[in-house]
Amino acid sequence: RTRLIHRKTRLGKQAVHRLIEKQHSAMLRFTDRKILEIETVILETFKEDEKLENNFKKLQKIPGIGQKTAFGLIEHLGTDASKFPSAEKFCAFAGLYPTKKESGMMKGQEKLTRKGCRPLRSMLYLAAMSTVSKKRDNAWGRYYKSKLLEGKKPKQILIAMAGKMAKLAWTLIAKNFEFDETKLLPNFA
Repeated sequence: RTRLIHRKTRLGKQAVHRLIEKQHSAMLRFTDRKILEIETVILETFKEDEKLENNFKKLQKIPGIGQKTAFGLIEHLGTDASKFPSAEKFCAFAGLYPTKKESGMMKGQEKLTRKGCRPLRSMLYLAAMSTVSKKRDNAWGRYYKSKLLEGKKPKQILIAMAGKMAKLAWTLIAKNFEFDETKLLPNFA
């Protein structure tokens, strides 16, 4: 830090900014290489275990769930989702259930619980966000639009969609179903 301060006074702000930018770029390249190495090891592990590989492929068929989200879901669900007795329990583990604070006559507002696995919750929330872009016309997009027309707020809808994705992922793995959009996702006009 001291060295950078001295360089800043000697070389001026432009040179220091370029130096810092160069260091950040090098760190980003290093991090990207390490992430790629880790993902390669995970994919090789999946190829060794047929059940993991099948679950990985099943999860990626769900609109919005890509490779990284499927990695995270398999991390928590495993090969048969036996850690969770039901889809609702898995959804609760992810922290995707709203809670209502009530006491006597006071009725509170429903809010998303702060409990649960934050990385899993944010992963599913981002997956839900990716499905509702204006360019996509799928069941998730139709669900989002129908709920908007009902007067729900966008964030509420995305949280509900993330919960549905969690339940769907649990169902595919625990019940050994294949993904079929016509059967497993509601059809909204």
